[in-house]
Amino acid sequence: MVLSVCSKKHSGGGLDEKGLRYLDSIANSARHMGKLVDDLSNFSRMARQELRHVRVDLGPLVEAVRDFFNFFERSARLVTY
Repeated sequence: MVLSVCSKKHSGGGLDEKGLRYLDSIANSARHMGKLVDDLSNFSRMARQELRHVRVDLGPLVEAVRDFFNFFERSARLVTY
């Protein structure tokens, strides 16, 4: 990413529009890759922690899904899955 930013700043207008788009794409890809590496590192740390078992009431979720499908049924829309 640093290379593409430096190239863009020091190209002195020597790059055409296509070249600038490539540099932008490289910089965006490098940022995305950095985020992926950070997320993977966080996931790795999380995976080493002890899991806690917690009861979860799924009633509200089931009710929301039921209401969702009832809406489509009432509006005569076909939902397949």
